[in-house]
Amino acid sequence: MLFPLVCPAQNYAWGKPGEQSTVAQLLKSADREVDTTQPYAELWVGTHVSGPAKVVNENGKEEQLLEDLLKADPSLQSLNDISEKEKGNLPYLFKILSVNKALSIQAHPDIPLAKQLHAEFPKIYKDDNHKPEMACAITEFEALAGFQSVETILGNISNTPELKLLLEEPMAELESSKLESREMLKTLFSALMKSNNEFVEEQAMNLKSRLQSVGEEITMPDKLALRLCNEYPGDVGVFCAYFMCYRCLKPGQAVFLGANEPHAYLKGDCAEVMARSDNVVRAGLTPKLRDVETLCSMLTYSEPHSHGFFPPGNVLSPFNRDEKTNVYAPPDPNVHEFELERTIVPKGESYIPKTSDYGCVILVLSGSAKAKCSDEDFEFRRGKTFFQAAGSQIEIEASATDDLMYFRTTTKGAISP
Repeated sequence: MLFPLVCPAQNYAWGKPGEQSTVAQLLKSADREVDTTQPYAELWVGTHVSGPAKVVNENGKEEQLLEDLLKADPSLQSLNDISEKEKGNLPYLFKILSVNKALSIQAHPDIPLAKQLHAEFPKIYKDDNHKPEMACAITEFEALAGFQSVETILGNISNTPELKLLLEEPMAELESSKLESREMLKTLFSALMKSNNEFVEEQAMNLKSRLQSVGEEITMPDKLALRLCNEYPGDVGVFCAYFMCYRCLKPGQAVFLGANEPHAYLKGDCAEVMARSDNVVRAGLTPKLRDVETLCSMLTYSEPHSHGFFPPGNVLSPFNRDEKTNVYAPPDPNVHEFELERTIVPKGESYIPKTSDYGCVILVLSGSAKAKCSDEDFEFRRGKTFFQAAGSQIEIEASATDDLMYFRTTTKGAISP
């Protein structure tokens, strides 16, 4: 069975304005109202309480929460037995993001820390779950993800007078210590993020003035720092350009970000999938609440070459389900809540995607098609979202004029390779 959905948008300040936003474009294509004066940052497709999807009837009217539909008939959610707690609650959350300016320097807690933070500060950290996530670029997509090597960071500090001043004391202490690289990184990053606000603001302004006077012949970290100076004047997050790895994804490329790894999306549009949680620990590039102590204490401080299974922010290599579908799966064996499919059906062609033992959500990114599921006919077109019941099969026939592209999310391993 296939259930058309209506899904909420989030108008965060960092989103692209009005119809410049892919989120707004998708909403408009799906016959939703768009306020062109507002930023459109995210479109949520899932059962999270902060943005739950609703099932609509054949007349396009909202009938009930997707969560309530699944609670009433758990066989729609999974062909296997699931716990009472899981019934109605999809373990994943799918989003479309349209980023106009940098998001906060942030990380997401692992399960033990998420439970602790939720117990102590439930109004701030509203979920007791971890939030590993994966982003697949729709347009060129820029991000900071993970740390550069300590050697590179020390070079950046040496070559950046303003950063050198901010870290003068911890750098002097490190010269006489024999700390391992992980501890050195933690010491330097923590010292930066905890620096005196007025001193940070002064040095950020000095940095901006110096880089503007130099002109075009500046390094990539300098260019990024200057950009961040314009977006968040005087913010300590500006200096993270000298600590973190810069990534620029091409459409179809993806990155995975595990728990306790620092990152910040910078610009562009992406499809994102994550475990069902909205916990974010922030420490820079944001007007929102900052929890610097928690962020600095929770990070893994892994360098690009030292991470146990997959360096944070490295480009993922999808595998081919078949000639039309690429699959992006979390490289962390402990993350099982989600995997993402990206499917392109050429114009005029037919396609039957593999069935899933667990319910899926589908978002049509572009093109149009006729779809049939359980003897019912549906229209696939840009902006439309659906819940596909566990075990159900869809037959798709792309239009003669456009290629069809859609994303489908389910749990890891629910679809046979």
